[in-house]
Amino acid sequence: MKAATTGLGALHQSRRCMSVMTSLDSPHITKYAELQSQQMNLKYAFEFAQNLNEKKLVAACQYVQKELPIRLAKAVQVFHHLPYIVTVNPHMIEVLLAYLESFEALRKTKPVQNLEDTYEYTNYVKHVTKLHRNVFKRLHAGIAEAKLLPKTIGVDENDLDQFMNNFVQARLGRRVLVAHQIALAENLNTKGRAGHFGVFDLHCKPREVIEDAAKVVSKVCMERFRKAPEVVVTGDVDAEVSYIPDHLEYILIELLKNAMRHTVKWNMILGEAQLPPIKVKIHSGNNVVLKITDEGGGFQGDSVLHAWEWGGKDKSHESSLDIPMELTQVRRKRGQNIPELVAAKKKEIAELLDDRASDVDGGLKNWIHREHKSDMGALTTAHHGLPIARTYSRYLGGDISISTVDGIGSSVYVTIASLHDSDVRF
Repeated sequence: MKAATTGLGALHQSRRCMSVMTSLDSPHITKYAELQSQQMNLKYAFEFAQNLNEKKLVAACQYVQKELPIRLAKAVQVFHHLPYIVTVNPHMIEVLLAYLESFEALRKTKPVQNLEDTYEYTNYVKHVTKLHRNVFKRLHAGIAEAKLLPKTIGVDENDLDQFMNNFVQARLGRRVLVAHQIALAENLNTKGRAGHFGVFDLHCKPREVIEDAAKVVSKVCMERFRKAPEVVVTGDVDAEVSYIPDHLEYILIELLKNAMRHTVKWNMILGEAQLPPIKVKIHSGNNVVLKITDEGGGFQGDSVLHAWEWGGKDKSHESSLDIPMELTQVRRKRGQNIPELVAAKKKEIAELLDDRASDVDGGLKNWIHREHKSDMGALTTAHHGLPIARTYSRYLGGDISISTVDGIGSSVYVTIASLHDSDVRF
């Protein structure tokens, strides 16, 4: 009976795969994918959102209604650039299915002509975007499995990473577009806050966003490990920058998530009762730069070079489970039995994380950051935090880099480029 059930499941998956692959070349997908997408310049978006009125809101919604099907069709056709064996991976098929369903749903919406249509369409888009909340989880699994395929098949890992970078950036453009429209609709009723235009804040305060992100991550860390390191913010704490607060919060949640996880695990191994704080220093100049420093053991050897790969294993986990020789010698001088200490701590961690995951990411299945009012909330899977954060940062003209010392910890530098007068398009 079990074999028969398995066989039926495989048959169903095969038919599902064939149906999705056939849809990739449907006339509607092909038609919309050939149309030119009209990306919006940020400077124009700022100017347009000022003195918002009903006429402007309807015009903005009409633009979004025209753009989304085009961009979704292009997102679907991008999968043609992947090797067939990667595209038909069950996880990738689920991603494709979500995009195909969204495309069909949005393609068939009635034309927006007035304010009532605008609110109806905006609410509908909020509902449709919920279909994509497992995209990162699925993509991570699909890319990870693709990287395990024999090299003789011809799947290039660099090509997979490039696909992910491009796909995530395009997805981010769509999400910002939707979020901006939703925020504009809300602003028309509430008149918004001073300096806020849609999702953009001309006076975004990094310190406030850091503190909000720290609360989210600390709560989950406490639930997983019953302890969490303090996040201390110093430097130019009153600094301001024109940015998307929700966007910055997402980036910081991913980075603090990694910092807290490694700080807790490393200090559990060392037997330290008191967790060292995670220090975030704000530097304000032409751009705002955040330096996030932890004492979580750092990356082992040159494994930091793999930190930006998609679908790979976080090598710093291995580092956090191996006591460096230098540290071993120091602790032996203190009369500690290192082999017994390491064995005991490894067992303690294994028991704590068993069936929950090998790290905090998987322990919660995903570290779900606070749901954005614009429904831009997303789920991220294990080992995707760093590449996602860097891709998001670079999309808006910034960057992220890492400096690490094995056996001590890491410093992550986040450059936040002001979006005022930026030539970034979304």
